[in-house]
Amino acid sequence: MEQAVRRADLQSPQSTPEPESDPEIIDRIKQLTRFEYISQDVPMTNGPLQPEDEEEQLEFQLFATTKTEAAAANKIRLRSPTPSGEAGFINPKRELKYYFADSLDQERKKQLEQAAISGDIILARSKNPAPGTAYPWKVLHLPLSALSAECRAEATASFSKLLDKDAEVKKRTRPGKKYRIKIRTKLAAAKAKEDAKKAQAADKDAAEKEKRNRRNREKKIKRREKERAKRAAAKGEGGTGEAGGGIEDERSESESGEE
Repeated sequence: MEQAVRRADLQSPQSTPEPESDPEIIDRIKQLTRFEYISQDVPMTNGPLQPEDEEEQLEFQLFATTKTEAAAANKIRLRSPTPSGEAGFINPKRELKYYFADSLDQERKKQLEQAAISGDIILARSKNPAPGTAYPWKVLHLPLSALSAECRAEATASFSKLLDKDAEVKKRTRPGKKYRIKIRTKLAAAKAKEDAKKAQAADKDAAEKEKRNRRNREKKIKRREKERAKRAAAKGEGGTGEAGGGIEDERSESESGEE
């Protein structure tokens, strides 16, 4: 599709005309740029003029040059301000008590002794764990058997100061054959001694039980003999008594046979 384009369409649009300036603003700016100059008379002194101090000059090469010839160095002048007064102490005359302390009384001396600490106390406190770093719910003791040698070394070094233990890692070794035999023998002897104590206690209980049974049998025999003596004394009273005594004797004999 063809479209006709004119030359006026290709040219840039004309710039917008500048706005007219405000005369009030121009007058305000002119007033601000006007300065008033005031001259002040300075009294002249008849005293001798002080010689000017020789200014210190330092040479610096600020810019590098590509010429082979020596470049001219620029000079910078540095001048310190003139002191306002003479050098010396601000207050040269002070009492001696400003520099030296008087003798202390007992109460003040006691306070200073309580507040001061010695070097030994500082060294001792440096080995103590910092307050607030050890809590019961934090894991401080780790099973070393479940860690590698490098982890054990790092963990022991980290908690050595907190736990107040040496940082050396002790290697776990198996006891020798003689030591193992000695331990087994000791355990066997302790077990045999414990078994002997138990057997002795059981024998003692059995003996006491047998003694109690024997005493009970003796008491029963004595009681039966008394009953028989009573029945024998009651036989002389009558036939009824004899019949009753015979029945009681049979019952007592049957009871003794059952026991």
